[in-house]
Amino acid sequence: MGKTVILSVRDGDWNRWGDNFVKAQPPHSREQVLISTQPSVDEAKRILIGAIRQAGSGGTLIISVGHGSSVAGSAVDGMVDLAPGQVMRLGGLNADPSTHFLSVFYDVNVAGPPRTSDLDFDTKNNPRSTRLAHWRIYQEICKAFTDTGLREVVLLSCNVGNAVDFIRKIASDWKVIVRAFKVQVGIDPNGPRPKVYLANHPPPYPTAAETILHEEYLPYSPSDTLLVGPPLPPP
Repeated sequence: MGKTVILSVRDGDWNRWGDNFVKAQPPHSREQVLISTQPSVDEAKRILIGAIRQAGSGGTLIISVGHGSSVAGSAVDGMVDLAPGQVMRLGGLNADPSTHFLSVFYDVNVAGPPRTSDLDFDTKNNPRSTRLAHWRIYQEICKAFTDTGLREVVLLSCNVGNAVDFIRKIASDWKVIVRAFKVQVGIDPNGPRPKVYLANHPPPYPTAAETILHEEYLPYSPSDTLLVGPPLPPP
């Protein structure tokens, strides 16, 4: 049976919130995996794959390590970090390779024949390209998702839920349900325990119960959340 694993950056705020998130449920049903603020690519891949496997079949992985964004008017241009320090930043269709680890549309032939995908072009003409090397790392991560059989991934990042087709492509690559937020996600480190909140509903809160919800649970607002699932299995 799967569990909920939160992958958190060790920054003194988000990981403290992760501690409270884990403690809010019975032992071993939630766990936290920590990553440093400036990991190498190899370290980021190893820790992410370890967190995937720790969540297990039917489990949920919450990725709480960096930033997210979307581009107004575009469903295909988004960004989300899989590791801190921009070392594993996924981008959308028009992602700049100088600032992004990879475009998830690298394997898609957007223009159609006689053009090919960037993946096919580099495989044939530029086999030592950085993009191709990054794609192979991404495929290792995708394989970890598909082999493990997670049910859901939560991207605890700002605004990326507005890039619907970008998130849909990630869900298809990973064969999971992906939950992403359409508004900014913030953390309030003040007080005895940090609170994670959506920008359109910041603290302080009028009741102790609502405060505890923001200290121990993921933000819940269906209207501010995108939820997309993997493709159906073949008949």
